[in-house]
Amino acid sequence: MRAASGLLEAHNKFIAPPNNFLQQDIRETLAKAKDAYRGAFVKMSNDKSDAKREMAYGILSSDQISQLHRLSRKIAWPLMGAGTVGNIVTEIKRTGILDPNGEIQADEITDEDIRKALKYLDRPCQQLNSLCREGIEHIICSFGMGKYAKPSALSRMFGKKAAPLDNETATDLGTDSFLNRFDAGFQAFRAQKLDGLEQFFDEKREIPGQGLFLVLFVEFLLFATAEEIRGLIVYVDTLRTTGELSRSKLRFPSSKAIRKSLARVFHARQPEDVGAAGFGAEDGDVYTSPAFTGRVQRTLSPSAPIIP
Repeated sequence: MRAASGLLEAHNKFIAPPNNFLQQDIRETLAKAKDAYRGAFVKMSNDKSDAKREMAYGILSSDQISQLHRLSRKIAWPLMGAGTVGNIVTEIKRTGILDPNGEIQADEITDEDIRKALKYLDRPCQQLNSLCREGIEHIICSFGMGKYAKPSALSRMFGKKAAPLDNETATDLGTDSFLNRFDAGFQAFRAQKLDGLEQFFDEKREIPGQGLFLVLFVEFLLFATAEEIRGLIVYVDTLRTTGELSRSKLRFPSSKAIRKSLARVFHARQPEDVGAAGFGAEDGDVYTSPAFTGRVQRTLSPSAPIIP
């Protein structure tokens, strides 16, 4: 989750007006953040498979681990796409905007077109990006990880205290009231995401300008990221309010995990078995592709409910 927050922060810095998109170091920071998130996601997928096969004393069952992984995968689709915005800007500056047939639809986009688009995106996207990072922080706080971890009995004995929150406005992290604040910010972005787009059309408001593509690309992926983070927040809040995150139990592998482990023991896999099984597809091997842009089959309707 820290890697996801880091990618969001790098994305926010890259699109900050007026000229961050022109700076090579900021572009490289965004690329490195995307690679770090990709690596963390692959590691999480591998750790999930191992955790489901182990007997342990903890708060999460194998089914809960699987559900958390499924929800995290949904975040990875748009978030990895958001991490490609640097490559997208470079490409449309070099070749222009292409239509579905691969033909050039518009001339090369100018730096001024990009500045205009980023100025439009600045405030609403900055607010939603910050809200997404707070949502991730809320999830970490709900699990009591990192700086939110309770000191052990030994630490309390020697007077060690929990680290204070560094954000005075985030006092609702890990509480039921956070979702209401998240929804309010999400709805505010949703209500205005189409306002002011007429400035990217010609005088007759018929032909779109070149900056419109960049605006819709950034808004769509950030909106989708927030939508999927909300789904994860709702699930984690359910675990917290039902007391699942405060009760540790002896956890055993599911019968399905045991059967798979036994199958691996008694069946020596050949190279052709790995290919035939589509190795990696279950854990989202698409996210490991450097060329991944975040394109998914998603339809956004003004009347669509918030809850995915």
